[in-house]
Amino acid sequence: ALKEKYKDKIKIHIGLEAEAMHYYFPYYRHLLESGKVEYLICGNHCEVAGNRLKFFFSSKTTKKDIKKYTSSLIEGMNTGLFIYVAHPDYFMGSYNEWNHFTKRISKKIIKTAVKKDIPLEFNFGGVRCRERFFNKEYRLPYPYDKFWILAKKMGAKVILGYDAHSPRDFNYEVNKQGFEMVEKLGLNPIEKLDL
Repeated sequence: ALKEKYKDKIKIHIGLEAEAMHYYFPYYRHLLESGKVEYLICGNHCEVAGNRLKFFFSSKTTKKDIKKYTSSLIEGMNTGLFIYVAHPDYFMGSYNEWNHFTKRISKKIIKTAVKKDIPLEFNFGGVRCRERFFNKEYRLPYPYDKFWILAKKMGAKVILGYDAHSPRDFNYEVNKQGFEMVEKLGLNPIEKLDL
């Protein structure tokens, strides 16, 4: 309704962030083909466990959780349904250290994104969570700098995302640290998506 009401003043695009759950893929395809939704963002947070949803990273993350997250994220990228991947380094928000395992997982995610030409989102939602101790490292939960150094090295496209849950999330001062990180890491985010 708002898209129609303000069509002479502003162009409004309709899209949503969706989980990469294979049994929803036909429904997502239907939404896109119907024109009711113009784009989908792949944002993994949970899986189906029995008859309920289980969040991947609601407690201390295990390697098994990260493997499931990565597997479904890659499956989602391979469908061609999603225009970009939200917070691909989300798992570092509850995993204590960057090690051989997390580096290998990150490479799998980045390699698929490069192959499929899907941008990865540098997500400001994690910046607003503030820094805290993870093991011996004082840092943000995400975006995680070592993931993004790897993404740059491997040639991934990067897009910035506010992950705005309220209007105050668009405040520049609130997000200033995120912009400083992008500059320090030497990332060159794309500024436009082809819809």
